Amino acid sequence: AAASTSAQVAIEQAIDKELHNFAAAPDAAAQAKALAGLVVLLGSLDPETPTPGALRGLVCAPDFLALLASPTADPHCRRNGLALLNGLLSTDEPTWNALVLESTALVPLLVDLASNCQDDEGLEVNLIAALTAVAQGGEAGAQFLVNAQGLAAILASAAPGKPAQLQEAAADALCQVATYASCRAPMADQGCVSALASLVGSDSKETRVRALLGLGMLLPSNPANQLAVAGNSEAVLSIMANMQQDEDTDARVIARDVFALLAANPDAKAAIAAAMRSAAAAAAAAPPAGSA
Repeated sequence: AAASTSAQVAIEQAIDKELHNFAAAPDAAAQAKALAGLVVLLGSLDPETPTPGALRGLVCAPDFLALLASPTADPHCRRNGLALLNGLLSTDEPTWNALVLESTALVPLLVDLASNCQDDEGLEVNLIAALTAVAQGGEAGAQFLVNAQGLAAILASAAPGKPAQLQEAAADALCQVATYASCRAPMADQGCVSALASLVGSDSKETRVRALLGLGMLLPSNPANQLAVAGNSEAVLSIMANMQQDEDTDARVIARDVFALLAANPDAKAAIAAAMRSAAAAAAAAPPAGSA
């Protein structure tokens, strides 16, 4: 126990040193290095140890928020700063409360950045991860995120043609927000059902599972959502493909549950049958593989 305590003291001293290095950094490279060091040290802290208040103070400080917000700031600084913020959001409840509920500027800033950083995939992935952590900490955070127009930013990252890593992060975020019943109606209203349905056919196993889980939470007791998915032939075929594959048990089980849910709705069942007929007709009309 004494050795463990000694190690934690050493880590906290190293955190203080990196905080000083960040504050005294002569240039962006030194700032980025100090932030990277803080990310590593934060991950080394004992989970039972309270998060140093100085770290919370850093990420809530106006200068730090201005660094994240500035499109002309060093990209490595911004990415490392977001990585530190993500780590802090996931440490303990007092820290999450301080960053999300007490610092009312942080979540709107993250949403604004996520809506305006499409030219930097790494930064966008970190931002969507930060929004996920906001929702993961509690229902109040998820509601704050929804009220701050955060769903639109996440949906933009889930759009067809977006990089796979970004779609995976977006699917994770949508799935997390959907765990709260109070958020499901606004999610449906803002197009999250169709977005998740489009991700069920992803090449990424993680994305498929998250998309199916999200649908499993948004579809019950909502016939309109069920009918929307059932009428999407591509989504129906993707759900069936997940049911029939043997590589991922989680995806297969969840897909079966989603399909059973759709089939229990008579109107949706008819739409599924029509979608399958349409797909079969399209396949029959397609030229044979290898033909000119």
